Amino acid sequence: MSWAPGPGLWRWALAIVTLLAWSPILSVLTASALADVLGCRLNEGTPHPCLLAGQDIGGTLYGMFVMGWFGLLTFPFAIGTALAWAWLGARALWRRFQ
Repeated sequence: MSWAPGPGLWRWALAIVTLLAWSPILSVLTASALADVLGCRLNEGTPHPCLLAGQDIGGTLYGMFVMGWFGLLTFPFAIGTALAWAWLGARALWRRFQ
């Protein structure tokens, strides 16, 4: 008797890989949006002061922004997970309408 993972396990594994692959991209988008809302300067050269509720979060925003360079390594996996989720969605729709 052999053990085979169920469909739920594959979705959980894909969800974890998706989170890991997209995290650098999401980090950059979050840092950019937060800096824009707070009116702060943000670039990958140096951290700049940025106040949120009286606390300087410029270093944190800088770290989040520079983490985007990891996206060069994870971007192919991010595209792969997007295609996998699209395939799973299309397959579910196909089965529903048959």
